[in-house]
Amino acid sequence: MGLKFGSLLLALVAGCSGPAARQSPGEGEPGAGIGLLTIQGDRGIFGSFGRGTGVVIDGQFMITVAHNLRDEELGRVTEVEAGGGVNGKGRAWTVSSAYLMRQSEGGRKKSDPLLLENDFGFIELEESVTGGPVFNLDRMMAVAVAKGAVVHVAGYAGGKELLSSTGRVTGVRGSLFSYEAKTRKGMSGSPVWVERNGRRVLVGIHLGSDIGGFEGAVARRVDRGLIGEYDRWVASRAGRE
Repeated sequence: MGLKFGSLLLALVAGCSGPAARQSPGEGEPGAGIGLLTIQGDRGIFGSFGRGTGVVIDGQFMITVAHNLRDEELGRVTEVEAGGGVNGKGRAWTVSSAYLMRQSEGGRKKSDPLLLENDFGFIELEESVTGGPVFNLDRMMAVAVAKGAVVHVAGYAGGKELLSSTGRVTGVRGSLFSYEAKTRKGMSGSPVWVERNGRRVLVGIHLGSDIGGFEGAVARRVDRGLIGEYDRWVASRAGRE
C-alpha cells in the first residue's frame, strides 16, 4: 500500500452517496483507467489511513492488491475511496462493494509466498467509468510473461503523484514475477502491462519491492487463477440484481 497516516480521513463510506461527478480522464490521457485509492482503517483512537492504486477493468470494476483492502498496519479497513486523473484529481468513484483473496496473516510475514500469491482483490464502483476500456484482460493467455519482456507500470507514488516507468522482466516464479522499473510507496495495486497492437494487456498487479525472494519490483501475475476469481466475482455481482 505504501503511505499510511495516523489521522482521521474525510472519505466516502462504502455504499454511500459520493460527491458530484467530475470529468474523468479520457482514454488517451495520463492516468486513464488508473485509480488512486484512499483507505481508512480502524486502528488507533482516530483511525488511520493509507493510499494505494487500482486499475479499472470493464468500466465498473477495479483490480488491486488485497492488502489495500485489508492491512495489518491500518487495522480493519472500513472505507475505500477511488478516484482518477493526474495527481489523483478528476472523477471520484464511490466504492459499492469489494472482494479480497488474501489469506489471513496468522503470524505470517508479508513476504510469505502464500500471502503474496493470494494478494489480490477487486472493487465494484457505483457507476461505470466512461471513456472505453483502457486495460484489457488476456483470457486466452496469449501474452506470456517471460524473462526479458518489456513491461510498463503506472501508479500513484507517494499516494498522489502519477508515476510511469518501463523496464524488463528479470525473473518469473509461479504466480509472481520481478521486473526492473522505478516504483515507490503508494503504487501497490498498480497495473503492470505490455503493449500489443495498440492495446494495454494487463499482465501483473504491483505488490512491492524486494519480497518473495526477488530483488527489485515484484508483481502478482494476472493468470488464469486470478482472472477466474475475477470473472466469478463479477458474475456474482450481476446475480444480485
